[in-house]
Amino acid sequence: MGWNHSDDMEHYEAARVLNRRCGRLWTVMWSPSTRAYVAFYLGPEAVRWQGAASPEGLLELLRGVEREVAEAGGGYWNCPVAGCAWSSVNPMRHPCPMSPDGGGGTRVPRPRPASTAVRGLRGTTVR
Repeated sequence: MGWNHSDDMEHYEAARVLNRRCGRLWTVMWSPSTRAYVAFYLGPEAVRWQGAASPEGLLELLRGVEREVAEAGGGYWNCPVAGCAWSSVNPMRHPCPMSPDGGGGTRVPRPRPASTAVRGLRGTTVR
């Protein structure tokens, strides 16, 4: 049985929609060779690529990984002001509502090390 790129156009479109929906932490695509939707984590933690046969299944896997990353102290850049819960994957200035001077000034947050272990696909620990 031959394969043509146009045979999978609906899968490619579903992957594009899912990629936009997942935001900046994931790159999502359709893999015709594995006949699955795959996603690659773009954050600082070492996370194995995720794959599922359906967009809904992949989204469920990604949300599970995001919960694990958050529980492990997710976010690479954190506001240095005590009590501020802001974090980001990229270093950037942010208006801190808890700034020491009370003026809502901006600060460049200090980097913190990535978590040491995050579970990947099917419960395996990736380091």
